[in-house]
Amino acid sequence: MKTLKNALWALAGIIAITTLAPLFYDVVTQQDVSVLIAQLKGFGYNVWAAPAGDVTFTGNLLPDVADSNDIGSAAAEWQDVYVGSTGKVYLGTDQARYIDATHPATRTATLVVAGDNAPAWVKAQADYVCDGTADNVEIQAALDALTAARTVKESVKLIGNFTITAKINLPSYTILDLYDASIALVNAGAVSMLEASSKTEVEIRGGVLNGNKANVTGAFDVLDLTNTSKITLVDLEVKNSARKGIDGYGCSDVFLNNVYVHDNGEAATPSGYGCVFNTDAKRIRIFYSRFIDNSHHGLWISDNHANAGHEPQDIIISGCYAEGNGADGTGSGIYVHENTAGRTASDGTVVNCVSRANTNDGILFIRVTDGTIAGNVSNDNTADGIVIDTCDGVTVSGNTANDNTAKGIYCLDTDGILGANIVIGNTTSGNTNNIVPTGTDEIVVMNRGYVTSNSGTATVLNTTTSIVVNHGLATTPTRVQITPTENPTNAVSFWWVDTLTATQFTIHVNADPGASNLDFDWRAVIGEGN
Repeated sequence: MKTLKNALWALAGIIAITTLAPLFYDVVTQQDVSVLIAQLKGFGYNVWAAPAGDVTFTGNLLPDVADSNDIGSAAAEWQDVYVGSTGKVYLGTDQARYIDATHPATRTATLVVAGDNAPAWVKAQADYVCDGTADNVEIQAALDALTAARTVKESVKLIGNFTITAKINLPSYTILDLYDASIALVNAGAVSMLEASSKTEVEIRGGVLNGNKANVTGAFDVLDLTNTSKITLVDLEVKNSARKGIDGYGCSDVFLNNVYVHDNGEAATPSGYGCVFNTDAKRIRIFYSRFIDNSHHGLWISDNHANAGHEPQDIIISGCYAEGNGADGTGSGIYVHENTAGRTASDGTVVNCVSRANTNDGILFIRVTDGTIAGNVSNDNTADGIVIDTCDGVTVSGNTANDNTAKGIYCLDTDGILGANIVIGNTTSGNTNNIVPTGTDEIVVMNRGYVTSNSGTATVLNTTTSIVVNHGLATTPTRVQITPTENPTNAVSFWWVDTLTATQFTIHVNADPGASNLDFDWRAVIGEGN
């Protein structure tokens, strides 16, 4: 009797499902119905719902033992998604649009812009897709689509290669992620590629900005930053501008790390700087960046403002490399500068950098107070290795300045107000002049290749009253001290030194010392405090 009841119950279920299905009822299961489905399958029926109905499961929807069936297929797909047997989730009818372990649907940016050469799966997930012509339109649209009046950063990520014909404006609180991208300027004339004007909290990370100067007419900058604060440039390559690679005017709180700036400017263009921060340059931090083969200065931090109060302040340049700059004949490698006499840049620091083979100076400070030039290598420059001009309170220490055409380390005083600078512990060789100090307040000591203190003995012989001594100093001594070390045969009442030259001085006595001769100890120094 129990067996008969179960059979009748199963038959009733089959009749109910097959009869009611055309009425568009939902088949809703509240428990495991695998046995029922198996019974239905055994009778040769399929489990299905009419188009207007849903099948809802509270448990799992599992494949058969063979695990060989899809949910949907390329020929009979769901409108929005189907799951394939190879671990892919396909999106719509486009077989190139799918998500799997290799192509996860993970957002690393607020908005994504795909270049014309980006993979199909990138284009499928991108918010904007470019066609390789005037890509600035889509890039600008993405930037403009970020949250208006935001106070936290949002990001736009570019993937692929892009060509632009007009300037791209960067808004405040924006991260432009170029780690998987390069942007080239084409046929744009005299424009900047990217600009942030009177903005704050702007970042560009990764990628290549190519000014393409060989194929673009007009004078333009690659990256134009005007009156903008809190700028971050990281892992970025900036090249081939007809004028400046990075032009920062009135910028503060700037951070550069691993930025490669090269081949900017034309050979006859004195404005062909690699990187410039000019006027109101405050709290500038530049680390581990390269400035190579730019037509004027590699890195220039200065002030050209007509009024006081805009001088550079708090500058740190560390671990950078400058080479081959100055094809115009006047460019230096690293240059920190206040342009106007009577005003000074303050707290300038250049440490652990290499500046070589530039057509003017390697490292140059002009009108800087309380600065440091330390641990650098400045070799093979056409002019001087390291220059401090009209500076006060600058320490030049632990540097190497070899084989420069003119001077290794040059201290000069254009304005006549050279202050108390210290040149200590440097190594110089192979320069026309290894070290050339200027001014009485400078301390120049303990430098290899520039002897500032020496001592020895000299003897005034019998029948003579003087002796010429070779002092071995780098230049004419400031002071010479002599001390007799014996009581001579004949009475000698006094002695003195004169005729100080770059190589010698002369010791005199007032009388012939006699048969005993007269020995002296001597010490000669350059500068005070030695």
